[in-house]
Amino acid sequence: MREPRGVGRVLVYTHNAVGVGHAIRTMAVIDGMRAALPGADFLVLSGGSSPQVFLAQGVETVKLPGLRHDLDAPGQPFRPRHLRSLDRDAVLTWRRRLIAECLEAFQPDAVLVEHSLAGLRGEATPLLAGSRAARPGGH
Repeated sequence: MREPRGVGRVLVYTHNAVGVGHAIRTMAVIDGMRAALPGADFLVLSGGSSPQVFLAQGVETVKLPGLRHDLDAPGQPFRPRHLRSLDRDAVLTWRRRLIAECLEAFQPDAVLVEHSLAGLRGEATPLLAGSRAARPGGH
């Protein structure tokens, strides 16, 4: 177990199913946090198609399998972006497992969820539950 030492690891989640705007907004927040926490490490979990936005700025990224809105279908459901052999629920299950694995391995001191608190179809819930359980009193 790590020694308590303030915020040294920040896990940032953005479902990023819409476009590059989420990535740019998230990077702007990370830039601001870096100014206040110059020694912190950042890990971004994103389903977006632009992980290079983060990598170019020295931020490690885990690319989640992408989902997109099917704007032509009734209710504009989410569908796999490129993995046509999988259905939406299979991709969401996979994403949830990846998110849980990243939380376990990275052990962040703080978690930032961009855009939708519970994440896409609730997939970020383990981040919120896990981060509270990781430290007495929560974050």
